[in-house]
This record gives sequence, C-alpha cells and structure tokens, in this order.
Amino acid sequence: TFMPKGGMGATGGRDGWDCTVYPTNCTMIATEVAETLAPILIEHEIAQDTAGPGRERGGSGQLVKLTSLSDDPLTLGFRPNFIEHTPIGLNGGLGGAPAFVEVNGSFERDDPVILKKGDFVRVRTAGGGGIGDPLERPLEKVSQDLVAQIISLEHARDVYGIEVDSEGQLDVEKSIKRRMELKMPVAAN
Repeated sequence: TFMPKGGMGATGGRDGWDCTVYPTNCTMIATEVAETLAPILIEHEIAQDTAGPGRERGGSGQLVKLTSLSDDPLTLGFRPNFIEHTPIGLNGGLGGAPAFVEVNGSFERDDPVILKKGDFVRVRTAGGGGIGDPLERPLEKVSQDLVAQIISLEHARDVYGIEVDSEGQLDVEKSIKRRMELKMPVAAN
C-alpha cells in the first residue's frame, strides 16, 4: 500500500508542516529501504504552489513517482486523501491544492493497480489550508517561500502581492504598492 502524505494545515501563528504524516498513525519507511527491499524506484519533491495561501500558509504537498523495476507484475494499492474534498482555509486563508494520482500519465486508474516493468504511478499529495489573509503574510516569509521554491514567482505575485527586482530580490516598495492594488475593490460598471 502506497500512502504518501501531504501538508498539514496552518495553525494560529504558525505555518503548516510540509509533507507530514501528522495526524495519521502510520510509519513510513525510508525511500532507500523501500528501494532495497522491492524492485522499485521512488522519486519525490516538494509540490510547488500546493500550500494553502494565508497569513500563515498551509504545509506543502509533495510529488512522488514510483516506477516498477520488476520483471514480474507489481500490485500497488493507494490510500490518498483530499482528491475530491480539498483542505480548506480559515479566516480568509485559502485551501490547499488537491491531491491526484496518475498511472502512466493517465488519471484513470483502478485500485489496486498492476504495474509492469517501466510503468509508473505519480501522486501529488494535497497541501494544507492557510489561515488569515495572504496579503497580510510578512513579505520576508513570502520571499523565503519563493527562495525555497515552495511557491512560484507567479503565485507569489498573484496571491501574495510580491514584486521582485531584475535580480530576483524582494522589492519592498513595489510589493507594498501591489498589495494595495490587490486589496482595492473592483469598481462596478
């Protein structure tokens, strides 16, 4: 059974944890151990732009790709959360991105799935929900998320109101102006 976990929701005053098994009561074995014990290759990374935006952001989900290296068929079961009902945000915070599962590039799948040599399963786990208005997140924290590649430049600009200079450094003055523009109500025609 394949159970990768996503981001935890934000708490009052703290960002959610990235790629955690909280509050699930399960133990995950290390990738290297799994690859040693089974004919599989596992690749994983933080899933950019999955953390629910907020003054405190949710934790990021992850992208996990499992490829069969087995000469024999490999049976794989799933237990993903938050595919249809995504994590919500609170007090103006936004929800985390939903999870998905694809098999060999297709979102159509059976559970369990039978993998032949070279077949793969790719899972994106959900991000946790954010708390509070994303435009109130401290500029320095958004900049840190951008550097850590938790969020993309487009996400930082469109959701958090961040502007950077030609060298990719935070432009505080332009960011404050951008945030004011995003907070202004749109005039009705």
